[in-house]
Amino acid sequence: MRVKNLLCVFFVGFLMISCALKKPQDNEAISFTLNSSFAKLSDFGFLYKDEKLVRLEVYKLGQALFSLKITDKICINSACYDKLAFNQRFFKDTHYEDFLSDILNFKPLYEGVNLSQNECGFTQNLNSAQYEISYKVCSKSMEFRDSKNQILIKITKES
Repeated sequence: MRVKNLLCVFFVGFLMISCALKKPQDNEAISFTLNSSFAKLSDFGFLYKDEKLVRLEVYKLGQALFSLKITDKICINSACYDKLAFNQRFFKDTHYEDFLSDILNFKPLYEGVNLSQNECGFTQNLNSAQYEISYKVCSKSMEFRDSKNQILIKITKES
């Protein structure tokens, strides 16, 4: 009986410690705008982030309108794509695997090529035969614009 109680205490303690060590997921209320040939929407939603996942959910009238999840693949409303295939389809160029993840995490693109720091963040201007990108990050807002492919992504954190 004593051994059984000891094992029970050990098991409960182990569960509590393992749950306490897991880093909680960051979530932020956002205003989201997407304008492209792929989709057009502008509404409010949530951006969830942790070490292995980025998830964007946009709502209209309390109903999930758009769901994007990035893990080892990119899934939109349950349809999943390889990251480079998604980039080619959505951005009209393969770019690199974590391109969309970097945008949603407000990180510099292409390891900071043409990066200009400013008082609230940074800007980048990237040009090639396939794209003409203007990317601006300012503390609580981000704007990605590819004028050659007519793509606009804007996120403003509401908190």
